[in-house]
Amino acid sequence: MVRRLNNDQVDINFEVNKGYPSYNRGSFHEVLSLKNGVAIYKPHEYDPSCSITFNFKKNIIEVKEKTNDFNSGCGFGHSVIADGIYKK
Repeated sequence: MVRRLNNDQVDINFEVNKGYPSYNRGSFHEVLSLKNGVAIYKPHEYDPSCSITFNFKKNIIEVKEKTNDFNSGCGFGHSVIADGIYKK
């Protein structure tokens, strides 16, 4: 879920799961800065190498995760990766 607070901020409640059979998941709820339609989440307390970029387009949000270890990156469950194209 995304809620735009003003021209420079979005409130993001993000959850993703790996699916069958483990259903491992990852989630966060943060207010992020928004610049030119892009917001970046950096959970340094869980994983200093992590960044998740949200690129807001007309009808979709492109999400790209970067981390040094995709098995446990960003404080998410085992092998949970945020990458994807999500409908608004």
